[in-house]
Amino acid sequence: MTNKNIFEALSSFQAGLGTDPFENYCVSALAYLLESKQSQLTELLTSATECFGTVKATHCQALVDDQIISLLVELTNNKRLFIKINTQTNNNFEERTKLQTIKADDAVLLWISFKGDTPPSNWISVTWEQIVETLGKSSEKLALEFRNFIQTDILGHGSVTVQQALKTNKLYALGGAVIREKYGVNTEYLNSASQPIQGEFRYLGTTFSGNTPDLQFWIGIVNQTLPLSSHYQLILASKNSEVQNPVDKPRVTDNWNWKGWTGLGEITNSLEHSHYKDLLERLI
Repeated sequence: MTNKNIFEALSSFQAGLGTDPFENYCVSALAYLLESKQSQLTELLTSATECFGTVKATHCQALVDDQIISLLVELTNNKRLFIKINTQTNNNFEERTKLQTIKADDAVLLWISFKGDTPPSNWISVTWEQIVETLGKSSEKLALEFRNFIQTDILGHGSVTVQQALKTNKLYALGGAVIREKYGVNTEYLNSASQPIQGEFRYLGTTFSGNTPDLQFWIGIVNQTLPLSSHYQLILASKNSEVQNPVDKPRVTDNWNWKGWTGLGEITNSLEHSHYKDLLERLI
């Protein structure tokens, strides 16, 4: 990590490498905490990999064997950690296959993801849930704030207001959490949103496969009017099948030729896990 200033570090991102800006933001925060000598976090990562060193330097978006690694950590005992972090369940078979070919030499391969997400062969798993537990033991404000951020914006804990949905990763995280809970961690899902127009979206949510082999369902918030307004409704859509309690297709999704639509009406308060779960029960 070439810059020890957290604000400059968090704003640093090299485009065109196939990495996601939000994921890179999380990597930069993790790197900063490691370099600021968060001993409990360092101990978690080094004990999982049996390296047992202290952090000498970190490098975000590192290129190793023609593969982009989220974070390269150099330890004082001359060991290195190659870390790949995942803010969604990583079911990309091609990427996983390539990651298995990396030559570690004096490095250990570390996979940070969700509980139950099996890493590629030769990679060691540390979960976001373990990191949350570890940071909870810290007395430092920054570490505790990052812990809270992981809980809400990665693990999807808590409720989400419409404004939070439009401006943060919280709605994506909530959708992913409910889908993983219902269908299992290996279920395929993707964050899906229209292009924003003056801060508003036509739709914003999660496309997922459920119990099918393809991405043929979508759940999230949909704008109620054209021109776009600040009023949204929670909608579930099915590409190929009918749904229980059907509603008319929202006007702003006129280019979606999907078969089934259902919803809970206008969002007047925060979105909860229970709202998503109620809608998913309507899939036939």
